[in-house]
Amino acid sequence: MPIISGTTCYLLAYIITHIDLMVLRKKYPNYPRSYKSPLFPLPQIIGIAGMVYAFINNSPTPELRLNVFINVAIFIGVTAVFAFCWVKFKIKKNLFEPEAIEQAIKD
Repeated sequence: MPIISGTTCYLLAYIITHIDLMVLRKKYPNYPRSYKSPLFPLPQIIGIAGMVYAFINNSPTPELRLNVFINVAIFIGVTAVFAFCWVKFKIKKNLFEPEAIEQAIKD
């Protein structure tokens, strides 16, 4: 069950990556890139749909599904608290404060 929970967290991270790609591609359409995804945004939408399907049907038995989702929620919650503390107290920035892409790349 821990492996299934870990792969489910990976699916969530990969879904967020696809969403980030779409947002950045729309927000900065002319920014130079080393690679552009062909047929944008079709592969990302298909990928997100497939990962959501895998996320929902991830456990070998229906009885384990709730346990997997609880483990994922605990891990995501702990990670969110850590990220909040890191941004607020270590980096000393406000949450959800936008940063220029040039500054993000430089850092």
